[in-house]
Amino acid sequence: KFKLLGPSSGYTTIDDRLAGWQPSDLIYLAGRPAMGKTTMALCLAYNTAKAGGKVGIITLEMSPSQIEKKLFAAATGISYSDISRGNLTDDQFRKVYKEAEEIGDLPLYLENPPGNFEVILDLMYSMKESFGIELFIIDYMQLMSKEGYQNNRNGEIGYMSRRLKESAAKDRLDACILCLS
Repeated sequence: KFKLLGPSSGYTTIDDRLAGWQPSDLIYLAGRPAMGKTTMALCLAYNTAKAGGKVGIITLEMSPSQIEKKLFAAATGISYSDISRGNLTDDQFRKVYKEAEEIGDLPLYLENPPGNFEVILDLMYSMKESFGIELFIIDYMQLMSKEGYQNNRNGEIGYMSRRLKESAAKDRLDACILCLS
């Protein structure tokens, strides 16, 4: 059994491989559209927060209410579509309500900023300072933009990746960043 060097992901295999969410790590969770990247990231966020880790979620793709419903689905095992449509039995409703109260008490912080990279980085610094975030989740990389890279998306993505890695490792963040792509 390995000693964790950062907050737990809640998954033994991931924790054994990564030794927890270590400051300075920039990790990409990549996949085709609709493969479950956001759901997986939210399960990781939920488990990390339940284990006491402080998690900042930067959502560029979904609204905060959609993210909250996905969190409720992950926490309860009730389908996202049933929660979204309000298609719940009384028992399921009570389960979602109870879990919503518990999630509200977890160190999970959700932000929905514009996609400007510098704004997002400043927001992350602010969240680190205010809440002591140990794991940032960015959903998702391709919705961020950096001025000055017109017609050079590869250069833009490369710049943002380098800055995220530098920020995870030093600067004021000193946190793990999980970036969906």
